[in-house]
Amino acid sequence: MRRRGHGAPVSFFSFQDVMVCTIGLTLLLTLVLILQVGTSIADASASTETPEPDALRTEELSEIELEVSRLEARLAELEARAGEDPIAELARTRRRLIALDAELALARREIETADAALVETLRDRELDAEDAIAAALARRRDRLAEDLDEVRRRQRIVYLVSDESPHPPTVAEISSDRVVLSFDQESEASVALSDMTPERAASNLLELFTAREDWRERTLLVVLKPSGLATWSALLRLLREDDRYRDVAVGVDLLAEDRWTSDRFPAARPKPIEESSP
Repeated sequence: MRRRGHGAPVSFFSFQDVMVCTIGLTLLLTLVLILQVGTSIADASASTETPEPDALRTEELSEIELEVSRLEARLAELEARAGEDPIAELARTRRRLIALDAELALARREIETADAALVETLRDRELDAEDAIAAALARRRDRLAEDLDEVRRRQRIVYLVSDESPHPPTVAEISSDRVVLSFDQESEASVALSDMTPERAASNLLELFTAREDWRERTLLVVLKPSGLATWSALLRLLREDDRYRDVAVGVDLLAEDRWTSDRFPAARPKPIEESSP
């Protein structure tokens, strides 16, 4: 009698399930990767497209145009101010004066030559030589007087101040025997202070300067002669020690004794040296 086997047969059902799940998962991951690669390629293609130049540079071009407009306006302003430059105008005036001075010297030489020729002509015609010489001397005297007036005009010191200057000067000419104060040489007469001690002269000068309402907007320009050092020292002491003059703005310039700043008070002519008697 045969024995029946009671054991279960071998089954591959679990192995098939594992293989089917693995293959399905692999297919799913492959599809997801393919979709991601396609999306990345599309984004890259969109980013590599060349945009319109106007869309990118509109703001930059606007800024450049605005800067060009500002530069053009500044250039126009500088060109307009160049025509009103007082330094350039002063240089042109100085060149013109030099040219006129050369022309004047040439004319004088021609006059002297003509005078010499006239004297020779009069002598050749046997006219009164004394009258001819007297006329020539009179003409020479007149020329010397004109030369003297020109020299004296050149001794007058003039300061050129721009209309745009924030602190126009009040000129104070200081010497040993006087102080000449000029606020505005075109509209106001100059004032002279004399016969005072240096301390008194310095005090009166500061009182006159600060008596005006606009003295804080002006500069006290001291034009100092060598003989006025004592008055200048007294002026500096007052500025340091007196609180009333603490805000006075002071400048200084040097001047020869034979020069002056106001035609109303020209410098005195030097006295001739008297010869001692034997």
